Parts: sequence; structure tokens; C-alpha cells
Amino acid sequence: MKSHVQNNKIPTRYLVAGEVLVVRKPTIITTVLGSCIAVCLWDSRTRIGGMNHFILPRWDGRAAASNRFGDVSMRTLIRRMMSWGAQRRTMKAHVFGGATPLNLASVRLGTGPSNADVAVEALRAEGIPIVQSHTGGAVGTRLQFNTSDGSVALRDIKVSKYFGGGKGSLK
Repeated sequence: MKSHVQNNKIPTRYLVAGEVLVVRKPTIITTVLGSCIAVCLWDSRTRIGGMNHFILPRWDGRAAASNRFGDVSMRTLIRRMMSWGAQRRTMKAHVFGGATPLNLASVRLGTGPSNADVAVEALRAEGIPIVQSHTGGAVGTRLQFNTSDGSVALRDIKVSKYFGGGKGSLK
């Protein structure tokens, strides 16, 4: 799946797993996803945009709560957007990732689909519509989210390029 978000005058930020970023100024937020999920939120009225990137569906209560967990990360993203002035009624969501790459342990654990379910459930509970979703499959995704207009660019990637290239990996 391809789409284009190009603007050399807008700063770019790379989001790693476990991070949440909300910005007021136009920014291109990028990340790479396999079984992880990224949710992009954009408020068309305030022009505030944000993205999370989480690894596991739910925090199990052991250790410290962290944005590496979908339930925690979704709360953090939505609350941060709202604390900056965004409103549920003017926010739109994009949900990406949740793949089951054939050479990763997530195949046995069902992590990708479970991650996607957590994101969708949280957005529905908050009344935030999902305007675009590209989840599942067997390949990773490179994502660019332009917070100046809420547009998204996706590119399917070979799993071995970003997630190791050992024996049995996709190439």
C-alpha cells in the first residue's frame, strides 16, 4: 500500500515502540511496525496531531505500567490530545500494524491481532471514529503521519529489513 506525504520543510520525528507523541506544530511522525500498533489521531479543528506505538495489548499489572502496552498507551494518547485542546467529536483515528510476520514469535502468541483489537476497542469506547485502518497481514509497515493535515503514507516492508534477517526470515 502506498501513499505520499512529502514536505521537506516539515520536521520529522521517529517514534520508537513505547512512545507517545502529541504536537501542535506541523510534524511528520514516522515509525516502522510489525506486530506492533500505531494509532494516529488528528483533530481537524485544533490541528493537533499525535501518534502512539505499542508492543503488547494489555498491561498485566506486574511491573510498572508503560506505554509499551496498548491499553496504557491508548489512554495516554487520548488524554494528552485532550489536555492540549483536542476534542473527541473532532478527532479522527488511523490504525496501523498488527501484522503476524511469519518469522516472529507473535505467530504463536497472536500479538498482532490482539494489539489491533485493543486499539479499536479503546477508540470505540471514546467515540473516536476510525477513518483508515490497515492491520494484519504478514508484512511490516513503514508509516508517515503528517500532522499539518492529518494525512498518512504507508509502505509495506520486508520484515527482514527492519526486524533482523536471520535464517527463515522474509526477504
